[in-house]
Amino acid sequence: MQIKRSRWGRFYIRLVTKNRVFFPLFVLLGLGGILFLSLHTHIDVIQTRSVVVEQTATGYALVPDAPLTGAPEAFEKIFVYQNKNQQVFVVEDVAVGPNGGLIFAADGELKAFLQGAPDGLSADIPVGRISLLARIFSRGRG
Repeated sequence: MQIKRSRWGRFYIRLVTKNRVFFPLFVLLGLGGILFLSLHTHIDVIQTRSVVVEQTATGYALVPDAPLTGAPEAFEKIFVYQNKNQQVFVVEDVAVGPNGGLIFAADGELKAFLQGAPDGLSADIPVGRISLLARIFSRGRG
């Protein structure tokens, strides 16, 4: 029993085997596509800090153990957790206070979590954005 061959499959095989330009062009277009996508895909640069919870007049402040390098005046969101594998809280609209603390208003489950003020809290703080290609090749040391 013979397998029915596709018309497009025969065309592709004939094109690749008879023309020396098609296959290298196909490979170059694939590499170009990968480079283009990795240049235009941006990821957050995150600094992880141990933080201490302080209550303020407007809400809460997380004071990091070390100053943030290259940090903006405000953050869209930061991630607070005690154990990253169990529960991570997303804190939105965070401002940087005069002492370097991260000031925000908390409600609901986050407020209950912070009122317990567990020891060993950590915060993942996005301080910038970088392209995926730059991260892989120039900043991929760690």
